[in-house]
Amino acid sequence: MSLFFATYLMLHYIDYRQTTAIHDSPTHYEVNPFIGRNANRASVNRWFVGTTAAAYYIDQHMRHGETRKVLQCMFIGFSATAVARNYSIGIRINF
Repeated sequence: MSLFFATYLMLHYIDYRQTTAIHDSPTHYEVNPFIGRNANRASVNRWFVGTTAAAYYIDQHMRHGETRKVLQCMFIGFSATAVARNYSIGIRINF
């Protein structure tokens, strides 16, 4: 497992926990267009399993090179942006 993938997994897990908190909140709504504003828990789970599988495939099966690094950085960037946005609107998680 690469450092890029480990970083992504950490951020993605935090984003997942925040997204499920949004799902359970009557005052917040999801802005990810792939999940949907009022998605059910199954849709949320499918999104996170699918994106984790895609990131794993990139980490394990793409040749080492610039394309792989760019894709990994994009995945990290998307997750970091989501975590920061969720945090800014008051979505907190406990470990």
